[in-house]
Amino acid sequence: AVRPVVIIRLRGHSQVGATLVDVLDDYADKLSEVGGRLYLTGLEPPLYGPLTRATRLKDHDDLKLFAATLQIGESTKQALEDAKAWRYERS
Repeated sequence: AVRPVVIIRLRGHSQVGATLVDVLDDYADKLSEVGGRLYLTGLEPPLYGPLTRATRLKDHDDLKLFAATLQIGESTKQALEDAKAWRYERS
């Protein structure tokens, strides 16, 4: 794929471990290698905080985090709009 965008919705998940950080880091690397971007949405405080502080994930310019909002699906919609704008800018 060329410049793929992947959006992963994690709403309802409350724990983040080293294995998840490793998997996300590897996936973000693979997407970045082909000019892509990874979006994580629906991140509630127990996930958002640790993921924003994870050293391995901080190094990714092509990894975007979206905190959960009160309206279900809103952060995913925001990520989709951001992804569309990003792809448009790069075309």
